[in-house]
Amino acid sequence: MDTVPPLERMPDMEDTSIGIHDDEFSTHNPEAVYRLMAIIAEIKTAMLTTIDKDGTLRSRPMLTQDYQQDGTLWFFSSDHYGKADELAADPRVNVTYSLPEKNRFISISGLAEIVHDEVKKRELWKPSFSEWFPEGSDDTHLALLKVYIQKAEYWDVPSNRLIEILSFTKAVLTGGTYHTAEPHQKILFENGPV
Repeated sequence: MDTVPPLERMPDMEDTSIGIHDDEFSTHNPEAVYRLMAIIAEIKTAMLTTIDKDGTLRSRPMLTQDYQQDGTLWFFSSDHYGKADELAADPRVNVTYSLPEKNRFISISGLAEIVHDEVKKRELWKPSFSEWFPEGSDDTHLALLKVYIQKAEYWDVPSNRLIEILSFTKAVLTGGTYHTAEPHQKILFENGPV
């Protein structure tokens, strides 16, 4: 069986041969970031895709524990299973959320790492997680998977009219500029591991 060769280099985002340009993504749209986080809060369960050692893509469901406006997502994970090894070799991930009955979809590209932050673990821990981590938040292999969003796209058709009304009302009340809400937004985050 043939395997997919690993990428020899990261594609240059200005490389026109791959069909993506940075200018397609907005970095100055707080309403879009707010809506992205609201959709994540509503859906909660994501599919996290990593790159396996043979170059194939591997996805698994993950429950979102926390999300932040700066473009950071938090998940609980084990530090000694496949995804931890995959992230150590290649931190690039894709995180997707889907709520088809409301026509809401998200695709996130970013970098991820396994983090041992005891304070954050205790902050996010819920007793119901003992089903997956029987030793509780003191489990030595319990870790956090932190995703730094680099690019995010969402599709949100049904909320478009409500967002239009709210955006227009806000502009009228504050004297600000009215921005048309689009059901499809592309957001560029300036985010990554320190």
